[in-house]
Amino acid sequence: MRQPSAVTEASENPKRPGQLLSLKLAAYSGYSLRMGISYHPDIGEVLWCDYSGIEPEMVKRRLCVVITPRASQRPRLTTVVPISATPPEVVRPWHVKLDRDPLPEGLAQEVWVKCDMVSAVSFDRLGGYYKRWNRERRYRKLAVSMPELIAIREAVGAALGLNYTPPVGRAILDPETS
Repeated sequence: MRQPSAVTEASENPKRPGQLLSLKLAAYSGYSLRMGISYHPDIGEVLWCDYSGIEPEMVKRRLCVVITPRASQRPRLTTVVPISATPPEVVRPWHVKLDRDPLPEGLAQEVWVKCDMVSAVSFDRLGGYYKRWNRERRYRKLAVSMPELIAIREAVGAALGLNYTPPVGRAILDPETS
């Protein structure tokens, strides 16, 4: 009996209906299953990230935005937020709609950054965008615009409650009452 291919299984899997599309997009957009970058990415750079976690964590490959600059105390780690072509059910302060799809093909109508899903990831989980040309990989650096990066960083703060002000008289950490 012939074993079904991964693409066949993905297209027939009712629990993951978008998996086939993501496999096609990955093949079309120069994504490699062999990942890992050897440099510290720039802040605002868009890369592929292998989120191979445990459900209910994110468990697929998707584009992400680097939100932190190089930190010498964190070698081979960077902080990212994922990009999604699926709009949120309810738009919250931690969702940022990008002006355009960061991929050169621009296949998605809407592209959202989900800033409540902050992750510190190893460079081994990250991969750059490339196209094949004469049997060689031609890498191209993708990035969000500066206004988008500022909005993303503010949205991360909103997701983490960093710009939250408690109501008057209800301080969270009051040294006199602790």
